[in-house]
Amino acid sequence: MNEEVKAAYRLLELPEDASREEIDRRFDLHLKRRRSVGAGSAEGVSEAELAYERTTAAYRLILSALQREDIRRAEEERLAKYGPLAGMAKRTETFFRMNGTKVLVSLIVLAVLGFAVWGIANRMEKKRYEASLPPVDLHVMFIGEFAADDDPKGNGQPLEDAMVKTLPGFRRIETEIVYVPNATGGGTADLAYKQKAMAVLAADAPDLLVLDRNCYDWLANQDLYAELPAARLAEWFPDGAKDSRVLTAKDEDGSERPSAVDFTDSALVKNWPLQKMELFGGVVNKSKHAEQALSLLQAAVQAE
Repeated sequence: MNEEVKAAYRLLELPEDASREEIDRRFDLHLKRRRSVGAGSAEGVSEAELAYERTTAAYRLILSALQREDIRRAEEERLAKYGPLAGMAKRTETFFRMNGTKVLVSLIVLAVLGFAVWGIANRMEKKRYEASLPPVDLHVMFIGEFAADDDPKGNGQPLEDAMVKTLPGFRRIETEIVYVPNATGGGTADLAYKQKAMAVLAADAPDLLVLDRNCYDWLANQDLYAELPAARLAEWFPDGAKDSRVLTAKDEDGSERPSAVDFTDSALVKNWPLQKMELFGGVVNKSKHAEQALSLLQAAVQAE
């Protein structure tokens, strides 16, 4: 107990080990005394006010000291469970209390750096893996109510491997499935699926675009497909462009042009691990591998 607190006890005429109840009673008693002494004259009122201020200051000082002592005892009781390590536990808690924000920020920075390093390492590993692969022969995108079968990793590899096996001359095919359900409600969910499909198409246009009926009706007339060559269609079908498996799209002037081929029932696709409804495939405008896309369509329509 410091001298200032001891002086406060003396002012209130209390022993230093007085209880809280004794302190409260003595403070009330002093207030009554000061009021009675100051009653009557202006000088007395002034002295009473000064005495009141001193008494109140002493009372608050003692209460503050008692509160600090209560906190100290509670802290000792709490740390007692650590036994001989209580001092170390207290210093550790004090450190984190004083530097908690700095420690948290440091941990966040370390976590961000760790994820960044991990991401860079993964990208480098992916680049090394891709560099070891043959170049991409064809990029095929499926949009509609499609889903991959037997693909636990979700990377499309089983479908890509199956397609390569059925297409002689192809060494590597990249596939992407953009799920758009065959819903007819036209609500917010339908719009969200379609917006996502358009965003994916814009970001990474494929060479060959395969749609189901629902998505073909939606996308066929949006200038995505290149016109299928009449000479190729004549080789593939007895009736050429007039064959029922040839689908058309309308240009801005209203004229129709052959844009896709229906190969839903082709024997080529029966071993592809793909859940499907219809398969309407066409070459995308400005495709980098248009000839390979046409080769796949030819193999599909001519497969026995």
